[in-house]
Amino acid sequence: MIMKDPIIQEIHHHRVEYAKRFNYDVHAIGEDIRRCEAEAERKLAAQIPRGIRRLKRTARRASAEL
Repeated sequence: MIMKDPIIQEIHHHRVEYAKRFNYDVHAIGEDIRRCEAEAERKLAAQIPRGIRRLKRTARRASAEL
């Protein structure tokens, strides 16, 4: 049996509500994130593609084992 974490459920709920605001348009969501970043004068979203992050994490683990 999989337990449902209320925090994870709330995150999923907010994500869906946010996407609905933009009619699930990825480009509109990206524009909103860029607008929020400009207002906050800092980055709100990661800019490193997942594949590269995974490679860096693997490299750190390998060097730590040495």
